[in-house]
Amino acid sequence: MGKHLVEFDGVKMVDISISPFTNTLPIKRLQFESKRPQRVDIIYFDENKFSLRRLQQIYSRVDERTYRYQDVELPDFVSDIVVDDEGLVIDFQKMFRRV
Repeated sequence: MGKHLVEFDGVKMVDISISPFTNTLPIKRLQFESKRPQRVDIIYFDENKFSLRRLQQIYSRVDERTYRYQDVELPDFVSDIVVDDEGLVIDFQKMFRRV
């Protein structure tokens, strides 16, 4: 059976380090009525370390199809994410590009 990990209580989103698809979740769920940045708690799965941990990420809307991602733990890591008409990530600057 599974084990309840209290450190993840209340977290509703996951980020898998090898997939930009999981960045679609906060982009589609957060309310971007203004350009004000929004923090979100996520469960981060690092496939290199095969580990889970709770992190905060910051998202803000740049324009209709572009969102800015900031890593709270690595504040120098800022990247723009471009999505398609359905909100799926097609370009995660410096990381991934859909072919």
